Amino acid sequence: MISKVIRFWETVRHLKAAQVFGRFRFLRPSINTIVTDCNIRQPSGQWNAPPKRQAFMLAPSRFKFLGVVHDIGSSDGWNNPEYDKLWLYDTEFGRPSGNFTNRGYGSAKGIDLFWKDSHNIKNLQYWLSYSYLDTERKYQDYPEAVMPSFATNHNASLVTKYWINDLRSQVGMTYSFASGRPYDNPNSIEFMNGRSKNYNNVSFNWSYLISQQKILFISL
Repeated sequence: MISKVIRFWETVRHLKAAQVFGRFRFLRPSINTIVTDCNIRQPSGQWNAPPKRQAFMLAPSRFKFLGVVHDIGSSDGWNNPEYDKLWLYDTEFGRPSGNFTNRGYGSAKGIDLFWKDSHNIKNLQYWLSYSYLDTERKYQDYPEAVMPSFATNHNASLVTKYWINDLRSQVGMTYSFASGRPYDNPNSIEFMNGRSKNYNNVSFNWSYLISQQKILFISL
């Protein structure tokens, strides 16, 4: 009995008051004795099972995907570069009534640049990144290969951090840029020839070191 008391004390002495109170509160859970009437609906007809879906596994290593059948016996599987993968359909959205194929295609090329410096200026750390992307896709309901709406040609960012030792603080600034995204302008006969405005964002932040394990962070 004494050993159990000691073990219990070693457990609860590290807890907060709210945690100790919660242990005693939920030690004996209350039972809701209020019973409400539940009107269960009686079956009114015969159950009809839903229609069975078409099997896509035709054999242990033979599959059908979007109307195309391949033997997936090698280690490459469906990632074989000779297999088309991007979805195509002839409706505005991918509806079950549309005609789906996987004969889409696409390409992408670009360059990434990154520069970081934390030694030339005391207490200052900064880095600059830039990405250029040239990509085209013919997928979904696209009539031709164009740059998709989620892609941008140019992306850049500048991040700076400066430590102020006397104030035990670090101040920072971040600038982000992205060129306009393409979109299909309904007032133009050309497909996806519209461009949204460039994206620019500047943010500032301040971190104050209260203690080794506590930091106050403010960002605008």
